[in-house]
Amino acid sequence: MLPVPVLPDETLSSWLTRAALEQGCDPLVLTGSIWPGWRAWTMDIDRGLGDQQLSKLPPVSGIPAGTFKAMSLRREAEVIAGGDLEVSRSWPWVLALGSKNRRRQSGLQYCPDCLQTDSKPYFRRKWRFAWQSGCETHQVRLVSHCDRCCSPVQPHRLTAESILLSKCPICDFNLARAIRYPISTGSKIFQAASNDVIHSRHAFYDSQAFAPHNWFAIARFFTGVVRQALRQPSSQLAGALRRLEVLSGIDNAPLLGLPLELLLPLERDFLFNQAYRLMLVGRSDLLQALLDAGVTANCLRSNSESIPPGLSELFINLSTNDKRARSSRSILPRKRSRRSVLMAWARLQRKMGP
Repeated sequence: MLPVPVLPDETLSSWLTRAALEQGCDPLVLTGSIWPGWRAWTMDIDRGLGDQQLSKLPPVSGIPAGTFKAMSLRREAEVIAGGDLEVSRSWPWVLALGSKNRRRQSGLQYCPDCLQTDSKPYFRRKWRFAWQSGCETHQVRLVSHCDRCCSPVQPHRLTAESILLSKCPICDFNLARAIRYPISTGSKIFQAASNDVIHSRHAFYDSQAFAPHNWFAIARFFTGVVRQALRQPSSQLAGALRRLEVLSGIDNAPLLGLPLELLLPLERDFLFNQAYRLMLVGRSDLLQALLDAGVTANCLRSNSESIPPGLSELFINLSTNDKRARSSRSILPRKRSRRSVLMAWARLQRKMGP
């Protein structure tokens, strides 16, 4: 096998695909020769390999096993989760691929400017995390689907004739030619803050120190609050966020109907732009705005995200819905907004697949 060095911050799937193209063969052929009988591309190998699979790589590549082990997403994912992770489950804040055999329902995201300026285009590990919706170097939003055919970016499906990773395996479009869109200010700040939490292992919210996994739990909770307000723009919660000048541009807001790890870069860019504004509001100011708008504890609890440490005082100080209101909701069917219906439709389409 011709030597193929690992590039800075490269994912394992990117290296395997580049290595295959360097040998003049399809990625499927290379992985089949390294791991006979094991279908590597039916799973998310960027999350890490087992010891048995990992041991097969050094003899054929000349690269130490420790280098490949360091390419795994597990190290950061365990910091975010605050403990061990199950292989068979999705990992919080790690973008899910939605594998069906070798096909993906979600594409690998990338920066078109990075691919254009790379001497050898490749995919970065940092692009696999949900808080990454833009490139801090080129100030553009990341891309996860082909501009020409709209298919998910799936470099592992390239053939030997493709030569470079910067081509769409479906229509042969040069991915580096994708249209550039600027990343929003709030999303850019949130991304930088998230990167700092991961690298420093220190986190602060409202001048209070938190463990990294608790900080990410707080961030996730606030994304849920923003989603809830967008689903019901005339609600008391939405009114409270508007008073705090958090919600903006909601007339053109994306649907955000899928879990965080399945959202497109455009959707996450919008979501983090709003949620980070909410994170900048102190707890006392947030509580006062919720009280003034008449938001109840039960309203916040209807957010699908669990209550993280540091925010329990919001629920202690907010009133609960009275029994008459609860009984009336159980008798009368709840009127759903058009946005809520469209979000449910997006989830159904995702479940059905292409």
